[in-house]
Amino acid sequence: MTRHRTPNYGFIIDNRRCIGCHACTVACKTEHGDPIGINKTWVQYIEKGTWPEVTRAFHVMRCNHCANAPCVEICPTASLETRADGIVDFDPGRCIGCKACMQACPYDAITLNPDSGTATKCNYCAHRVDVGREPACVVVCPTEAIITGDLDDPQSRIARLMATEQTMVRRPEKGTEPKLAYIEGHRDAPRTARRATGRAHPLGGTNDRRGRPGGRPRRRARLREARRLGRGALAWGDERRAGRRQWRGARALERHRQPRTDLPLRPGAHL
Repeated sequence: MTRHRTPNYGFIIDNRRCIGCHACTVACKTEHGDPIGINKTWVQYIEKGTWPEVTRAFHVMRCNHCANAPCVEICPTASLETRADGIVDFDPGRCIGCKACMQACPYDAITLNPDSGTATKCNYCAHRVDVGREPACVVVCPTEAIITGDLDDPQSRIARLMATEQTMVRRPEKGTEPKLAYIEGHRDAPRTARRATGRAHPLGGTNDRRGRPGGRPRRRARLREARRLGRGALAWGDERRAGRRQWRGARALERHRQPRTDLPLRPGAHL
């Protein structure tokens, strides 16, 4: 009698092939019917270098389906579970929206669905995998940059890539044993803006998943530039506040010097 071995599913993102087309993001939203502002898979743009030597790279961000998932351990209602095949699945019927999993996840891969009030994340398209199909993002990727399969099967494509290519994972120091690896990954990706859509902001930050300008990355970039020029963060902040006060004082003086023409004339007054 032949025993069927349980697979151990994982992801590889080949950054040599990714073109940042967001096809995976659209396919994921369509497959799961997510509302506006909720992306289980998103593409982060990373711009490196200085003009004219500037390069742009892409990082597909999503749940890492960790072997030691902290979200599973912290969930008080067991709505998150690690299946036998390694997929970290989610049951929205049990979720109470406490956001404990969001705080525990070091990859910012879990968000709150505004329509249902429950957490949501990538579940490896478990409903498709159960019937022998690949996740939606894998099917639509035009360059085949997303590779899935059994990590424990030496004959699978993903296992061969793991054995022959140099890969990296995000935040290995957390000890979560993530099963999402990157080929030619960029060390800047884990430290940039949270859940960025990839649209680079002209002032140095990135936009978040709802399209709003990323203020914190912009401020950090300015502080780094201030330190590079030999000015501390406090000095930079003081200079900025002093500039604002000077500008406001000049505006007030200008308004004071201008004659007012909107007041009614007193009887007998002459223009």
